[in-house]
Amino acid sequence: MRISSLIISILLISLTTGFSQFVLVPLPKSPPKKGGKIRDAKIKALTPLLLPFWDDFSFSNSKNYPHDTLWQYGQSVTLNYGEGINPPSLGVVTFDGLDSLGKPYNINDPLAKGYADKLISRPIRLDTVPLNLRTTVYLSFYYESAGNGESPDPGDHLQVDFKNKLGQWETIANIANDGTMKSDTFKTMVLQVDSSKFFHRDFQFRFRSYGRLSGPYDNWNLDYVYLNSGRTPTDTSFPDRAIATPMASLFNEYWSIPKKHFITGILSNLKRPSLDLYNLSSTIDQPLNYSYDVEVITYLGNTTNSSGPVQLDDSTSLGDILPLTRKKTTVDTTPPVGLFDPAADSFRIKLKFGLRTKDNVLIPPGDNGDYDAAIYKPINFRLNDTTRAEYILSSYYAYDDGTAEYGIGLNQPGARAAYRFDMKTADPDTIVAVDIYFPRFGDETNQIIELSILNDLKDTEQSILYKSNITVNRSELDTLRRYQLNVNTIGVQGSFYIGWKQSSAVSIPMGWDKNTDSGDNIYFNLNGLWEQNTTERGSIMIHPVFGRGGLVTGLHEAAQTIHAFPNPNAGIFYLNGEPEYLELVDLAGKPVDFSKEKYDHQTKIEMANAHPGIYVLKIYLNGKYTTHKILVRP
Repeated sequence: MRISSLIISILLISLTTGFSQFVLVPLPKSPPKKGGKIRDAKIKALTPLLLPFWDDFSFSNSKNYPHDTLWQYGQSVTLNYGEGINPPSLGVVTFDGLDSLGKPYNINDPLAKGYADKLISRPIRLDTVPLNLRTTVYLSFYYESAGNGESPDPGDHLQVDFKNKLGQWETIANIANDGTMKSDTFKTMVLQVDSSKFFHRDFQFRFRSYGRLSGPYDNWNLDYVYLNSGRTPTDTSFPDRAIATPMASLFNEYWSIPKKHFITGILSNLKRPSLDLYNLSSTIDQPLNYSYDVEVITYLGNTTNSSGPVQLDDSTSLGDILPLTRKKTTVDTTPPVGLFDPAADSFRIKLKFGLRTKDNVLIPPGDNGDYDAAIYKPINFRLNDTTRAEYILSSYYAYDDGTAEYGIGLNQPGARAAYRFDMKTADPDTIVAVDIYFPRFGDETNQIIELSILNDLKDTEQSILYKSNITVNRSELDTLRRYQLNVNTIGVQGSFYIGWKQSSAVSIPMGWDKNTDSGDNIYFNLNGLWEQNTTERGSIMIHPVFGRGGLVTGLHEAAQTIHAFPNPNAGIFYLNGEPEYLELVDLAGKPVDFSKEKYDHQTKIEMANAHPGIYVLKIYLNGKYTTHKILVRP
């Protein structure tokens, strides 16, 4: 998608942050997987729901969209774990100006405003609510303007509609940005279903955002939606203790470390991860316990070995959590050193954290909990009590967690920036490539930037270890491109900088992760002097890649030989790369359905209906086809 230079200028002016050296830009979102007629038929075939209705967006049958057994339409909003700041529970849905295909609602007028994203509930049988309880039916939810996204302009709003007996939508509330809303605070709203015209068998409620239609702007975050009878206008308390944020890094300031650097000091390189918990009850203190386990998958050549889940902490006390209180907690234990084989090529580390509370424990005289089954059944408040995280130890350093909420770019021709990396080994090593995420934004014609590797920021002859122009290759959401060095590998030791210089006035943003903060390692140079960033919090998606060395003759993604592992397998295997095209057939030549998902620089393949036998995998990469036998065992 290309947008005119006029549109880009307007967008950049509106999104320039309080410091002038960088510009932040919103990112497009990836379109949902095509559901087609099958998904639509499935939705229509589902019977209307009964009260209560509850969704905190911590669970879904889709990676990026709300659960389709609760929501009739939710393809244009995005379910995520990074846009909300201090949410009540893990996961929010975000409204913006991109449609269900990830495209702007209006591509012609950058200032056009109107209704954009929407989220529509399944039909709900309010006709079954007894007459004496109909004055006690309320809808409540948490909302936040902006969060880690772009702030709505004054006058933009989030609208709530109810559907009446005639099938007509009626506006019940408008939450408008009056210019005073805090971007890091979730507020609650409670709305009464206050008319007989809404008590019918196909009642629905709808959220709609009103704002700019030209891109991922004017963001609203929504969480913890609850509709039920037996409520009051002040009913904002729930018998729920929830995980509110993903687990933080396992490796101190980095999210990933080269495996060979990690091995030189495993204990010092491991950090006990932390996360936030939240008590949604306004009256009950709760003692908290948790369990915590790890699985380390080891890759060595064509073999893959797993440690299996290893229990690290079990029924470990976190103390009490007070009503309506957010509590940051850190696990007691790091993964054992013995799980990491020094001979391995790389590791994938899977962590699982489970919160143990009295969620769903019945009130006395039942089990001395605070769950009233007459009110909440069949809601399962334990759904938000478990979270998982994965980390890669391969060949590169990464401050970011692999997900960008924004793009960040230099704001003028000739400007320079540098990103400091401190090696986790005292030994020297060689950089062979740099991975960078250049998101799709604005003018996508070929652009050139100067990429450099610096020993320091003194700008002497000895400071520059490497310098060359590269052609910017923009990619899909959160996909990094590899830029091989076009000279012999560059030796570094201790600290070094990845630098770049912009020569054109066109915005060339890089992925900007606002959930991790390495901002004090970013430096900029606008007038010949290097200055440290002290204002913006986040991490740029740039990864220096280390290797054994060798001569590389071009600035492009390295040619590679892809192999499948483990092989044999049970219908799930990985590729050590990202092919341009894949085809899987049985020995009779019949196509076999499969899904694929990217993990770091690997691709996970999962066969839809795996039966024991031999299959043929056809891979296209770097202009060549290769075939591979895949053995599926019982």
